Amino acid sequence: MNHRYLSTLLVICAVRAASSSPAATNYLWGIPPINADGTLNAVIEIPAGTRAKFELNKEGTAFLQDVQDGQPRVVDYCGYLGNYGIIPRTCMDQAQGGDGDPLDVLVLGDPVPRGTVLAVRLVAMLRLWERGAADHKLIAVLPASSYGKVTNNASLAASYPGLPTIIETWFLNYKGRDRYDSQGFADVPAAWAVLTNALRAAPCAQIRRPATPQSQDADKD
Repeated sequence: MNHRYLSTLLVICAVRAASSSPAATNYLWGIPPINADGTLNAVIEIPAGTRAKFELNKEGTAFLQDVQDGQPRVVDYCGYLGNYGIIPRTCMDQAQGGDGDPLDVLVLGDPVPRGTVLAVRLVAMLRLWERGAADHKLIAVLPASSYGKVTNNASLAASYPGLPTIIETWFLNYKGRDRYDSQGFADVPAAWAVLTNALRAAPCAQIRRPATPQSQDADKD
């Protein structure tokens, strides 16, 4: 990994940690996004192979199933190809063309329970736009898993022929046709650059930092 990106991200993470005092159970603000060894912490919202669409709420305290047309939402396609979730303390800022949500990550490997925090290695990024808003998907692996030999987009394609195409096809269709536009996969440096911007953008309007006693008192005035 490029040491310049790691140094920048560690500084950003330290500033975020010093400027907030989240509860221990807060999955958005209580977990550092990046570790000293360069791995990322991925908060898993949807286990691999399942189809029920869950998301972490904007406060970072609970995993809630989406509701569509008055019914709990289930993806009308094959199950998720990996464990799907978000990188804490990130935001795809709408002011920069993002969708206003935390940065998404797909972790290749066996399913883990919802709410698990995985230390993962970033290997690629799928560049997606949903109706004009950037909704890129980081692709990551567990270093100690069978996918641990993957280090970048090229080695993903070489080690698992056809898998990048399968991942892209899945994301282009799991919400129905014509929802997403893809510009294909970007490699690790471009993925780190997007992550850096997402860390700098958080918090944005759609992501709520936990209230401190001082801010609660101010709201009462």
